[in-house]
Amino acid sequence: MPTDTIQYLVLDRCDPTCNMARYYVLSIEPSLFGDATLIRE
Repeated sequence: MPTDTIQYLVLDRCDPTCNMARYYVLSIEPSLFGDATLIRE
């Protein structure tokens, strides 16, 4: 995986009837062993 490429996805979830507003950030980052891992924030 190239180190100069940032890969991420931002998901928004809004429901005004439940007074709920959330967001999630998913990113693909290299692990300590050199393969790709999915990080959820």
